[in-house]
Amino acid sequence: MRRRAPLRCASLPGLLLDALLLAALLLASGCGKKGPPQAPIRILPGPAREARVRQVGPDVVLTALLPDRKTDGTPLESGTQVRVLRMPATATLRPGLVSARYLERQFEREAKVVASFAIDGKKGLPPGGRLRFRDPAPMAAAVARGPVRHLYGILVVGADGKRSGLTPPLEIEVQPPPGSAANLKLETAEGEVRLAWDPPAGHEAPPARPSAPPLLYNVYRRTATEGEEPDAPLNPQPLKETKFVDRSFRYGEVYRYSIRVLVSPGPPLRESVATPEAEVRPVDVYAAAAPTGLAVSLEGGVIKVYWFPNS
Repeated sequence: MRRRAPLRCASLPGLLLDALLLAALLLASGCGKKGPPQAPIRILPGPAREARVRQVGPDVVLTALLPDRKTDGTPLESGTQVRVLRMPATATLRPGLVSARYLERQFEREAKVVASFAIDGKKGLPPGGRLRFRDPAPMAAAVARGPVRHLYGILVVGADGKRSGLTPPLEIEVQPPPGSAANLKLETAEGEVRLAWDPPAGHEAPPARPSAPPLLYNVYRRTATEGEEPDAPLNPQPLKETKFVDRSFRYGEVYRYSIRVLVSPGPPLRESVATPEAEVRPVDVYAAAAPTGLAVSLEGGVIKVYWFPNS
């Protein structure tokens, strides 16, 4: 008859050691709850921002803020480029007529690169700076065939070929611009810079057709230290009159003003060539306003004089 082996009781320290070894084996083998698969993180150049398109005289002007970093926050490497793309808009391929995603796919397939610039603080456009690109090419077709529509977009391409997201394609109708205003004159008064100018040649008299829309104007102002005119006009709304009063200046600063005639109020803006700039440096040579609320009282043998503070 076979004898059974005697039962052995495992000690508590031995059980704890076995449990720890089992847990380590499970962790090493990757066992446990698994989450959904994650897409690999793609590190791309940051996209251009605040892209705007407008017509100034015969040129289409495209502006945008350039990136200075990649999507992971690291600086752009040397060799990064910003590319300007353009394609004709069609009757069926325009913003608002098709979905934004479809428009973007078609634009990426059909648009051509019309300009490329290095984003390099030493040799090209500064990282984080502003792109201002002037495209004169569409005007030739507009003169020959009448108004033409184009789409514009911007891509940032890294030195390794990786591309940023495309800016939403921007549409503009290009047409021959009107003549520019003339004879801009400036006059300073207390708290004011007064501007006056003449309409374009041939528009001095009332329009032959009473129903013809009046000409509209925009006023632009820059300081002597600013290299280019601002993108936005000084006036909040287009002007119907050939005069404007600026009250937002500072005394002692040198300002340069110019006027553009609008093709239409937009957006996007379409304007004539600017007038030659007129320069002025307002100087405060005006006396303070007279005090108000003057009053006198006799109090205990003392005469007191009161008046309101002068702003």
